[in-house]
Amino acid sequence: MAGGPQNFMNRLESELIKYNLPKHSIINPTLESKGLTYNNKSINIGRLDGISYHKLTSENFYNLLIQRKNLRLSFIKKIPNSLLNKLTVPVNNYLNRNIKSLLNNVDAVVFQSEISKKMYDTIIEKPVNNFAIIKNGIPTDIFKPISSSSISNQYPKIVITANFRIHKRLHEAIRLTNFLKKKYSKVRLHIIGELDYLTTESIKDLNLDSCIFHGNINSSLLPHIYADADLGLSLCLFDACPNSVVEMIGCGIPVLTNQESGASELIKEESLTISENIKFEYLPIYDNEWLPKINLEEWAKKIEFIMDNKNSLKEKMLMRIEEELDIRIVAKKYAEFIYSNEK
Repeated sequence: MAGGPQNFMNRLESELIKYNLPKHSIINPTLESKGLTYNNKSINIGRLDGISYHKLTSENFYNLLIQRKNLRLSFIKKIPNSLLNKLTVPVNNYLNRNIKSLLNNVDAVVFQSEISKKMYDTIIEKPVNNFAIIKNGIPTDIFKPISSSSISNQYPKIVITANFRIHKRLHEAIRLTNFLKKKYSKVRLHIIGELDYLTTESIKDLNLDSCIFHGNINSSLLPHIYADADLGLSLCLFDACPNSVVEMIGCGIPVLTNQESGASELIKEESLTISENIKFEYLPIYDNEWLPKINLEEWAKKIEFIMDNKNSLKEKMLMRIEEELDIRIVAKKYAEFIYSNEK
């Protein structure tokens, strides 16, 4: 299963070739982009997703090094948080260095959501005056409802997809699934994507009987899995624009998420979002003890609502694709933004 950002870029470029665009580049902030020599005769568009916003505590810093470098430096856990907090800004400046390098060289910027722009303004604090907010989109000939959808199921078939890191909160999705067993004894959670070490550790003591782990799968299989589900979950905090959510709603399934995520901007349906009242700032997101636990009763009540209103919610999800999230609509917005920056 290819990564979401690369999948989106491939889809976008296949649409943009239909336009007679001036010479341009659309660039994500990666290690490779840091060393690029930007063409002054080309329109260089930076495309910004999320950023690093780690509050350095002993546990968060220890886990950050495991996740990023596979280093287990136990002495870090003995460093007082008061000392590590002082490193929060410089360490995040380093982690966001590719973003800063990109911004120094591009002509304009596309943010993938309002929350992505808010994250940037809060942490980077360097004004970006020439920008557009354009959400990701999907090809509707691939991600679409299919006739075998389990619309008649009397128990939830739930799907969650990610390259799982601990702040994606898979452990909370599993806790929710187990809670749902009180009402839906046959509930199943389909988990798509690789689990990193910290995520694996976070679920090792949970009951996994109702979980089906698919691992990394070929992207061509996703539409069938999504369209055959009853609903999707997106529990990640401050996820700028999760491609999996666009793909799910393109297949006609409602996605339940938190308001502190770009997923809520994709869905735009109050009945499918839950506020966790978390302020965006530097946060210890790799500390499992800090990560907020969801209100199981509140989330379960939403899922009961979804099960009772699948048909109407399906129509609302498909309407979101028609309104804004069809890749053809998204590509047109990119094309217009590129034209507006023609040199």
